[in-house]
Amino acid sequence: VQVQRRMQRFASRPALAERQSPGPYRSHSYQAIWGRVVELATAWQHQQMVRPQDMVGILGFASIDWVVADLAVLHRCATSVPLRTGMSDADLAYIIAQTELRCVVCSVNNLPQLRRVLPHCPSVRYLVSMDAAEGAAPPQPTGGPPLATLEALLAAGRRLPPAPPMLPGNNGIPDDPLICVVYTSGSTGRPKGAMFPESLYRDNMLGLFGILPNITQISLGFLPLNHVAGRSSLYHTLMQGGLVCFVEKSDMSTLLDDAQAARPTTMMVVPRIAEMLYDSFRRQVMQRGSLQDGELCQAVMAQMRRHTLGDRLVMLLTGTAPTPPKIVAFLRNCFAVPVYDGYGATENGIVAFDHKIVRPTVRDYRLVDVPELGYSSQDKPYPRGELQIKSDRVIPGYFKNKEASAKLRSDDGFMRTGDIVEERGPELIFVIDRRNNIVKLSQGEFVSIAHLEGVYTSGSPLIAQIYLHGEAVRSYLLAVIVPDRQTLISQHGCVPPAAVLQDILRQELERVAKQAQLHPFEVPRAFVSFDSCFSKENGLLTESEKPARPQLLRKFSSDFVGMHQRLEQAQRAAQKALQQARGLPLADQVQQAAQACLGSEHIALHHSFVHAGGDSLSAVRLCETLAEVCGTAPPVAMALDPNTTLQTIVDYLA
Repeated sequence: VQVQRRMQRFASRPALAERQSPGPYRSHSYQAIWGRVVELATAWQHQQMVRPQDMVGILGFASIDWVVADLAVLHRCATSVPLRTGMSDADLAYIIAQTELRCVVCSVNNLPQLRRVLPHCPSVRYLVSMDAAEGAAPPQPTGGPPLATLEALLAAGRRLPPAPPMLPGNNGIPDDPLICVVYTSGSTGRPKGAMFPESLYRDNMLGLFGILPNITQISLGFLPLNHVAGRSSLYHTLMQGGLVCFVEKSDMSTLLDDAQAARPTTMMVVPRIAEMLYDSFRRQVMQRGSLQDGELCQAVMAQMRRHTLGDRLVMLLTGTAPTPPKIVAFLRNCFAVPVYDGYGATENGIVAFDHKIVRPTVRDYRLVDVPELGYSSQDKPYPRGELQIKSDRVIPGYFKNKEASAKLRSDDGFMRTGDIVEERGPELIFVIDRRNNIVKLSQGEFVSIAHLEGVYTSGSPLIAQIYLHGEAVRSYLLAVIVPDRQTLISQHGCVPPAAVLQDILRQELERVAKQAQLHPFEVPRAFVSFDSCFSKENGLLTESEKPARPQLLRKFSSDFVGMHQRLEQAQRAAQKALQQARGLPLADQVQQAAQACLGSEHIALHHSFVHAGGDSLSAVRLCETLAEVCGTAPPVAMALDPNTTLQTIVDYLA
């Protein structure tokens, strides 16, 4: 009802917009969007495809069709299960089976994967394709559930009397039905489905009211809508009558072009986007002079302020993971707008805004000592410990997962966030660590450190021990490796010199990562080797033979600082070298471009850009850099293919 009232209230305003470059954005009004929602819900009711409390999956990138499908599920008082694009077949099949999806609305680009897993998912009765080019329709499957196009269902619903919304407390529907299940990528094991009943879902839709400045927003829709941050941003804009402009391509290759066309007033700048803007600034300055030239830096920032994100920006939001302070300062200086920081999680919603506990949403909180990690509420100068909260926004539990649900809360009802925080003033908190050896990197990925260390040691006879280190303000891991001396001697006749050993261990990390199908961010970008084994005697193992992580961090902290500095220096050197790269052989240009984008001097032509640590945004930077230097570039999708080596890119460009 809340959604319907807002749609009627803002009927004539533009609500959602899409574009096909180089054209402008084409918007659709609130009235038009709600009309499509009712048409789809009507068709679903008439054909008995989606009934109240049925589970409906939505698989695809953020788009107008995606929002229409999601709101139509809400109209039917069914349960929306947004599915992450790019997840493994095993995880996709697991989620479909656990939720017993009756219907899946799927982008045409994701239909091949969905069809691969459907033989293992007997609950799925109906498929609906969305995001197809105008007039195009995917072929009907030879077996399995029938496939309908979204456009065909809209046309069918248009010819029928409009179906009324199904409301909680009526027609056998509970007073507070389950409206949405959001699966978290988590840190280890299977994904967990956070449950959102109608009351909590409604609060989340309106959750940022009274926290953010009250302005009518024009926002850029690029965050995935299976993520709470993406959904909150979308529905906050819609619930206050704003306009959401979706980016054209999910690989982010059009992000800045889309921003210039949309001219947003507000934008959620997740750490990887903030880093991309900062890297763009540095690259532009270095092309014209030195980063030490203050006047030049100001000129470049003034140009970015006018053009990069349009010319009507009012505020920026950071969140999903901590953003480095120097980059936050850059954003403020460059775009001359307030930069607000939000802290929360799927399971608990917004907890702090600009590090200040959000009241009255958070009713109570405490810092719990974690002696095994060396954190205490008695620490000086600031108390430290695991943040535990009581909040109106905490989920009731995880779908069909009693064990994980039981671990969510303490015996006295506080939710365990797992975040170690430092309280630097009354109700002023800063996240400094994670409790359970789980690191959330700056791009929002969770890494299970202990699990990953086990993958490397069990997968390689050359790695006797490994200690992985990640930070919330960095997008990559570092490592300390204890090589197995006996294996090295048996394979190479001796322990190789340091430089040779570095290459051997790098190749071994990449081999294990490929064999274990690890994500790029799970491969250390830099590492040092350590001659002595971690042991109880040297204090680097606990009495139970587990890594003594506080002691390991203290011992190797200077090594990690040095690795960060070397990576940054290598990136700056590679960026400078690129300015003179136009006369070099093509292979050298490609190699230097990859090194500049990833800040690593150890990337060879036989390496995959993805396995070297590349993600979607660094792939975009690589292609932009190659276009500048070489005059041509590969498709972003090619750079993101794990089987594509730098030599493959050279051959493509030749």
